[in-house]
Amino acid sequence: MTKTIDPVDLHVGSRVRQRRLTIKQSQSALASDCGLSFQQIQKYERGTNRVSASVLVQIAKSQDTYPGWYFEDLPGFEDVKAEPDTFAWMRTTMAAKIGAAMARLDDAAQQSILSIVEIVADAKAS
Repeated sequence: MTKTIDPVDLHVGSRVRQRRLTIKQSQSALASDCGLSFQQIQKYERGTNRVSASVLVQIAKSQDTYPGWYFEDLPGFEDVKAEPDTFAWMRTTMAAKIGAAMARLDDAAQQSILSIVEIVADAKAS
C-alpha cells in the first residue's frame, strides 16, 4: 500500500530544503543541529515524514528563521489576509541599534522618543 503524501507536509519539507540550500547548509549539519539523522531530514524534505512542532522549532533555530516561515505561501491560503507581523522589525539590525541607543537613555527621554514614534506612526497610518 502506497502512502499518500499530505500536501502540507510536502510544502513544509520543501521549505526546509529551500532554506537549507539558501543558507548553504548540508543535510548532515541540519541533522546534527537538531539531534536527528540525515536520513530523517531527507524524509522531512520529501514530505514522507511529518515534522512535529518541536522539531520544526529546532529546525527553524538551526536555519536562523521563525517556524511560521515554513508555512508561508501554503497553497490554498492565497486569499487569507494574515495579521501583520508586529514584531518582525525587532529581528532587524536597525531594531538592535535602536534598542542599544534607547538603553543608554533615562526613562523620561525614552518616553519622549516613544511619543514621537507614535505620532509619526499614527500620521503615516491615516
